[in-house]
Amino acid sequence: MISIFKGNYQKSAYPNQISNCLELALQFYKNYNYKFYKMIVYGIENKKIIISRDVFKPYTDTDNGMTYIRMYGNDGDLFLLVHEFAHYIDRNSEPKIISSNLDCLSEVFSFFMESSVQHND
Repeated sequence: MISIFKGNYQKSAYPNQISNCLELALQFYKNYNYKFYKMIVYGIENKKIIISRDVFKPYTDTDNGMTYIRMYGNDGDLFLLVHEFAHYIDRNSEPKIISSNLDCLSEVFSFFMESSVQHND
């Protein structure tokens, strides 16, 4: 396995043509599921979703449902926001979208939401 992935690979630059990733992510959820959108807005307004360059890495605390998002200033931020918002929605829904005893599947809902985003410039 190491021999397959070991190599001197060139890092690709990620474009930064999308300047309003947060607005687009919120619009996506507003159109996709208004209840989810309201949950996200509530989370942002009540500091349950923290979006900051000071966050080391994006994650959702499974104990308290807090979500921490670090944006990187490129187009990947749109998908990152949709993905992390999905974790927030999952952990703060009753019942949970992904049952706590199936936490090995925690990425399924987030990847589904991320793959649902379409952006056309």
